[in-house]
Amino acid sequence: MVDRETQQPVREPAPFDGMRRSLLRRAFLLQLAGLVGAVVAACRPSRVARGPKVELPAVQHLNPDEVPLLAAVCDTILPSDDDPGAVELGVVQFIDRRLGQSGGDSSGFSDSLKHLHQWCVESQKKGFLQLSQPRRERALLAYASEGGPEAKQFVSSLIEMTVTGAFADPSYGGNRDRAGWKLVGFQVPCPTPSCP
Repeated sequence: MVDRETQQPVREPAPFDGMRRSLLRRAFLLQLAGLVGAVVAACRPSRVARGPKVELPAVQHLNPDEVPLLAAVCDTILPSDDDPGAVELGVVQFIDRRLGQSGGDSSGFSDSLKHLHQWCVESQKKGFLQLSQPRRERALLAYASEGGPEAKQFVSSLIEMTVTGAFADPSYGGNRDRAGWKLVGFQVPCPTPSCP
């Protein structure tokens, strides 16, 4: 077979080229959704944060007393404004479910949350929950840079889990009502008629 414009020989497609292209396209779309999600998360603090519009969830693997702190941290990373934030997107449930999976370290995670709170009390003279949204953002950045390698790793993992929980498949506990996908314009065909 010859390309009509260039008159160069064109390779006949192999039987699996279509499947390979489909898989490569999916991988690209997943990476793009993750990148767009990270960009959205990084850009959103400049908008006016309004706080979550939903009640805090019940948890299975975290201590219920830790939920307000975790929700505040997640909502600092991805705050709600005209669009849903981390709490409204179900990120707290996503993180709780993830910690319950094999290999999840809920006690280490709880210790890190306590350390963040204690660091805020010592350095900010208030607990994280008592800080305004702009001060929470600054405190989280300062904690990551001044709190040592464990603090930096913890904040990094919180950002990763928040973004993942906001944009992952809803079957993992986050991305409530596919709202995270709607934020980035990602549409997925519904596999069943009951799918919204």
